[in-house]
Amino acid sequence: MPNNAHPRQAPAFILCPLLLLSSCVSDAASPAAGYSHHILPASSTVPEPAARLAQQIRLHDSFPAVSATLTPRQGYLDGSPVNYWDFGPASARPQPAWIFRRRSSQGEPLAFGHPSLVDRVPGEEGYSPFCRLYLVYVKDTYQGEQLTSLAALEDAMEIGLVDEPIALDIVVPWPITRTGAVLALPDSQLLPAITLFYRGQKVSAFALDTAIAPLPPLPPEQSMIAAGSAYEPRRQAEPEPIPNNLVFAADIPTGLWRVTNVVVDNDLQEGEATSSTDFFWSAAEPTGLVIEYSLTDTLHFMPLIHEDL
Repeated sequence: MPNNAHPRQAPAFILCPLLLLSSCVSDAASPAAGYSHHILPASSTVPEPAARLAQQIRLHDSFPAVSATLTPRQGYLDGSPVNYWDFGPASARPQPAWIFRRRSSQGEPLAFGHPSLVDRVPGEEGYSPFCRLYLVYVKDTYQGEQLTSLAALEDAMEIGLVDEPIALDIVVPWPITRTGAVLALPDSQLLPAITLFYRGQKVSAFALDTAIAPLPPLPPEQSMIAAGSAYEPRRQAEPEPIPNNLVFAADIPTGLWRVTNVVVDNDLQEGEATSSTDFFWSAAEPTGLVIEYSLTDTLHFMPLIHEDL
């Protein structure tokens, strides 16, 4: 958890997404006192995603299908080249993620290795790479049990293993990715994925708050992540966009973009249009370069990388 994150007790109407989401978990049941078949012993092995789920996650992003090292693409920002990762479609509404901590003798949260918990993955309605964090303290009765689903977390609250979740005033970018993937960073570094629990399985995600500047904290009443504009040119006679020529209108810290598909003359070459003003004089006034254009309904999570790779 970031050092500057200040916990506050979540009011009843948001305490919590757990109560709303757990009603959708098909295997939820009322555990016997002190027992739950949803809660796994510390020694249990949590499985990797099943084949169908693994394929669903892999097909969601825009990286090569067989690649384990996810490398950036090249585009343009204000006329200059820029690198970015394309993690695919994304919701602007953050999804909840529950992080587990012990209390120190001074009452501070201490990580102890239990993966965080989510209930949405790529390809599902409501999935977002942005996670609003909820802090879950384990109690003295906790003995290393693994809480791998919302049903398990709810049961753990019921039988006294954990406290009720506390909402934190922070949102972090944790895009879920294919198992075993690493992310190419500047200076030839590689970012390994972290493990999250999801409905009794373990999935992989990139904790981008440790690799790029974290997103600014969002107040509870701000329910949506701000998105910028990007333009993807396509020659009139060709079905696919011009390679390496996605143009970002402005630099925004969220990395969330709404893409406008722009049809241009067949003579336009890669790298000849590198600024949003090459396509539009204003928001509703296209330049002579544009034959037609359409705004996509889907947002994409494509954080920009300003360092050379």
